[in-house]
Amino acid sequence: MAKYGSSSVTVTLDDSGGTARDLSQYIISLGGIKINAGMVESTGMGDSWKEHLSTGMRATDDITIEAWYDDAASTTDAVLGDVANGPADQQKTLVVTYGASKTTTTEGWIVDYERVLDRESLHIVRATFRPSGAATEA
Repeated sequence: MAKYGSSSVTVTLDDSGGTARDLSQYIISLGGIKINAGMVESTGMGDSWKEHLSTGMRATDDITIEAWYDDAASTTDAVLGDVANGPADQQKTLVVTYGASKTTTTEGWIVDYERVLDRESLHIVRATFRPSGAATEA
C-alpha cells in the first residue's frame, strides 16, 4: 500500500482570467475535502433506534486554504484574493492531486480572503473556497 505526504500533493486553482495556477509551493494547509449526503430522519413510531434515508442530494463542504503570501500576479494574493463579486462572476476550478494520480476536481468561488500578519513570522493568507455542484473524483 502506497503512502503519500505533502510533497506529493498538487493544488491548482483558476485565477480571475480562468487560467489554472499551480499554488502547491505556497500552500501551507488545505482543509478537509468533505463530501456529505443530505439525510432525512425516517424513524417510525414503533422504532427504538433512529433511522435515516438519503435524500439524493450531496454537497461538498467549504474548503479552507492557507498559504504563504506572495503578491506576484499569478500567485496567492492574486488567485486567492479574487473573492466572488456577483452572480455573473466566473466560477473557479479547484483540482487537488493526491499522490500518484488520485484527484478531486470541483467548481466554486472564493467567498472570503484574509491576509494574516504576525510578528516574528512570514505573512500568510487564508481563503475559503465554496464548492458548487458535483465534486469529481478520478
